[in-house]
Amino acid sequence: MNTGLEDSKKEDKVSPSLGEPRGLDIKRATFEEAVEESGFGKFNLLLLLVLFFPCLSQVLETVNISYVLPIAQCDLGISLEDKGIIISISFIGMVISGFFWGVLSDSFGRKKVLVYGYLLNACFAMLGAFATSTTLIIISKFLGGFIISGPFSAAIAHTTEFHSKKYRSKVQLIRGMSISISNLVLPLLAWGILPNQWDFSIMEYNFHSWNVFLMVCATVPLIGGICYMFLPESPKYLMSQGKNNQALEVFRKVYAVNTGKEKSTFTYQNLIRETEISQDASLSPLQTMKNGVEQLKLIVHKPYASRMILACATSVLLTSSNNTFKLWLPQIFQSINDYQANHNGTGTDLCTMLEDLQPKVGAEEEICTVNTDNMSVYINSMIVAVTRLVCCLVCTYLIVWLGSKRLAIALPLLTGVFSAGLYFSRTSSVVLVLSALGSSIGSVADLVLMNITVEMFPTTLRTVAIALQLLTGRLGTLAGNITFPYLLNAGCAPPFAFVTILPLGCALLSFLFPNTDNKPLL
Repeated sequence: MNTGLEDSKKEDKVSPSLGEPRGLDIKRATFEEAVEESGFGKFNLLLLLVLFFPCLSQVLETVNISYVLPIAQCDLGISLEDKGIIISISFIGMVISGFFWGVLSDSFGRKKVLVYGYLLNACFAMLGAFATSTTLIIISKFLGGFIISGPFSAAIAHTTEFHSKKYRSKVQLIRGMSISISNLVLPLLAWGILPNQWDFSIMEYNFHSWNVFLMVCATVPLIGGICYMFLPESPKYLMSQGKNNQALEVFRKVYAVNTGKEKSTFTYQNLIRETEISQDASLSPLQTMKNGVEQLKLIVHKPYASRMILACATSVLLTSSNNTFKLWLPQIFQSINDYQANHNGTGTDLCTMLEDLQPKVGAEEEICTVNTDNMSVYINSMIVAVTRLVCCLVCTYLIVWLGSKRLAIALPLLTGVFSAGLYFSRTSSVVLVLSALGSSIGSVADLVLMNITVEMFPTTLRTVAIALQLLTGRLGTLAGNITFPYLLNAGCAPPFAFVTILPLGCALLSFLFPNTDNKPLL
C-alpha cells in the first residue's frame, strides 16, 4: 500500500531517468512556481473550451424551464404559483446537496465528481423530457438540481487550479463569458424548437416541442462528462493530498502540451510537501464525511469564519435578487409579447403588461391557449445574453485596472440602480434596455464575488467554501422565486423593490472584503 509518506520519501530523490544522481539536493517547487512554469497555452485553451459544457449544463438546468413553462402550461395545467415552485425546485436540490458535493470533491478529487456528476445529470434531464405531469417535471428538476451543484463547483476549482495567479482572475471572467454564451445558446435553441406545433407519439408517450427541447438539453451534460474523462486531475488537489509524484507528472504533461517541448525539460524535479498522509488515500464514505465535518469546523473558526460569513452574505443578497429576476425574465418578455399581440402591437407601462402573466383560459370553452407567435421573447432574451457577454469582456480588462474589490462594490450598485429604473419604465424598449443592463451587470458581479472567494481560502477548504457560497446564494434564489409570484399578485411595486434593495445591500457589504488581487493562491 502506497502512503503519502512513502511518496514523499521517493521524491527526496531525483528520478534516475532524468540523469541526476540520487540524493542530490534540488530545490522543491511550490505550486505557484510549478504552475507558472507549465505556462499558458494549448492545454489551458482546451480546458477553457471544455469548461463551456459545465457552464451550459448549469444554465440549462436552472433556466431552460423558464422557456418551457409558457409553452407547456396548458399541457400540464400550470398556475402562476406552480411556476414559482417549478422554477425554484432545482435550487432546493442544490441547497440539499451543496455541502455533500463539496466534501466529495475535496476528498475524492475534482475529476471523479465531474465525470460521474455530469453523467448522472444527463440521466435526470432525460427523465424530464419524458414527463407527462407537473409532478414528474418537479421530480426531474429536483434530482437534476441535486446533482448539478457538485460538478459545477468542482469545475470552478478544477479550472482555477491549472492557472497561475497571473491568469486566475481572468479565468473566472472567461467562465462568466462561457455562461453568457450559454445564455445566448439557450434562447436560440428554444427558438428553433419550442414554437413548432409538434404532437406525435412514440410507443405510449406523447411528445410536444417542449419534450424534444428537454431531450436536446440532456445531451449537453452527457458530452461534458465524457470530455472530463480525458482530462487530468487538478495538480493542486494532488499536492494537497500528498500525491506529489502524480502532481509533478500532470505539470510535465501540461508543460509539454503548452510549449511543445519534452516533458523531461520541465525545470522542476520535485515539489514541496504540502501535507503528509499516513493512511491510505482510499477512504470509506464515513471517514470522508468525518473529514468534511473537520473541514467545516475549520471554515467556521478564525481566520476563515468572518470571510465565509461575508462571502455568503454578499452572495445571498445578490443572487436572490438577480437570479430571481433573470429566471422570470422570459416570463416577463412573454407577458409583454402577449399584451402587444392583444392590443394591436401597442405597449404601455410594465406594470400593466405584467397582468398578462396568468395563462389565458376561455370563459366559455375553458380551453387553455398559448401564444406561440413569440419571436420577440427569444430575440429579447438573446439581446440580454449578448449584453452579458459584452459586460464580461469589458470587465476582463476592468478587473486588471480596478481590482476585484472595487468591482464587487460598483457592479451590485449599478444592478440596483437599473432594477429600480424598471418600475418607472413606460415602453417595452426601455424595459429591454434596463433589464439587459441590470441582469448582465449583476451576473458579472456574481463572478467577481466568486473570484474573491476562491482566493480567500486554501486548497483543502476551497471547494467547501465555494459550495457554501453557492448554497447560500441558491437559498436566496429559492426564496426569491417562491416569493416573486406572490409579490406580483400583491402589486407592481413590491417585486421591483425586492430586486433593487438587495443588490444595494451587497454593494455596501463588499467594502469589507480584503484585497486579494495578485496574491499567491493559498
